[in-house]
Amino acid sequence: MERRKVQQTGSSTYTISLPKQWASRHGIEPGMSLALCPVEDGSLVIGANQTADGGTRTVDLTGKSAADVRRTVERCYAFGFDHVRFVADDLTTEQRRAITTAANSRTGLQVVDETDSVVTVDCLLDTTEMSLDRSVVQLQYVALSMQTDATTALTTGDDELAAHVIDRQRDVERRAAVVERYFERALTDHEVLNALGLTRPRLFDYRVAATRLGRVATEAATVANVARRLDSAPDEWLASTTALARRTRSHVEDAVAVLLDGVDGVDSGQASVLEATGTDLRDQLAVFDRTLYEQGGSDAAEFGRLVESLRQIVDHGDAIAARAGAAALRQPTPVKK
Repeated sequence: MERRKVQQTGSSTYTISLPKQWASRHGIEPGMSLALCPVEDGSLVIGANQTADGGTRTVDLTGKSAADVRRTVERCYAFGFDHVRFVADDLTTEQRRAITTAANSRTGLQVVDETDSVVTVDCLLDTTEMSLDRSVVQLQYVALSMQTDATTALTTGDDELAAHVIDRQRDVERRAAVVERYFERALTDHEVLNALGLTRPRLFDYRVAATRLGRVATEAATVANVARRLDSAPDEWLASTTALARRTRSHVEDAVAVLLDGVDGVDSGQASVLEATGTDLRDQLAVFDRTLYEQGGSDAAEFGRLVESLRQIVDHGDAIAARAGAAALRQPTPVKK
């Protein structure tokens, strides 16, 4: 890190010299204009080629399968591009359909123009109207309601409800992708970071929460799939699974609540309580797993999969709680007088 002395020119202008080696490397010459971006954390970012949007990209899809095309569109969205031209010598019907399907699976993404060789996709999300904490709360609601419904489907034998849980994975994926998109954008565009009103560490907290909640939803779908395969099970196993599922759900919910408190007064003690809760839950799951092994039966293996899914959900809650603890440690400690 270099340090430069601030000097005053006239009565109202501060000046600071730029490192000559850096300026030469980026082609900066006297008289050029530079982009200055004040950041929420107190930094002032200087750039020679800063853009205010996600930029325009052209992506060649020649020879790509429909599955590859869909993944490519989804990656462009995740990387934060606002305007993408997908080109090929002759775009096939399958490729066009894959582009449209991928665009429809992402919030704010829309096909805006088509020709024989080009499909143009724009992202219409407005950063100034985004609230990532609200996005995380909504994601939490969907993921945990999926887990609740999956457990209900297990205990009631409701195959239709189980199928509904599995279908909702797409909704969770769509919501998590929004958070991932803004995380990627903020890595290179400081104006996005300012528009969101977040620091980079705080944005990373939200990204961790969104990623982990997406995985909670995946585990809920696993429970739903088990529910569809089971015809019957011992009542005591169902009761134990229901109780443990309720506690793991509360663990994740509490972890997200502590994380979202963030700069509003989280203390590391809350994260420690959550860590202890996670340890206790894993111990209880281990006891239940042993019971399944000892009692055996045709359904023991399926319930073992349920135990593993619940254990994974506890781990995801722990990861969110760990970020909450890190957020608490980032805050300055008040000086006692």
